[in-house]
Amino acid sequence: SLEAAGIEFIPENGGGPGVRLSRNQS
Repeated sequence: SLEAAGIEFIPENGGGPGVRLSRNQS
């Protein structure tokens, strides 16, 4: 549950570890 929510929060929020994924995806 946490992981699934984190994956969606990463690209949407892009606060911490999401920033890295967002940058790679963009």
